Amino acid sequence: APLERIREGELQSEGAVAGALQVPPSGLPVLFLADHPVTGGYPVIAAVVPEDLPVAAQLPPGTTVRFVLVDPDTLQPAGAAGTENQPEGRRP
Repeated sequence: APLERIREGELQSEGAVAGALQVPPSGLPVLFLADHPVTGGYPVIAAVVPEDLPVAAQLPPGTTVRFVLVDPDTLQPAGAAGTENQPEGRRP
């Protein structure tokens, strides 16, 4: 089912990155991959971490996905025990 938007129209354009999940007026989220536009003007509600982009790129249209909030330094689930003391830049 499409997501319901509470704001109509475009937002101010900003840089777009691979992995951004943007929601256009249709309410059907679009995942930006390698051929994404340079800028975008619709809300970005999530992003796929670079390490997961190859898997995300293989999902057929209409696939249900669940996003998990992760710590940007460790890519471990946010608030997971034991992740707060890992050295910066280290990824398990």
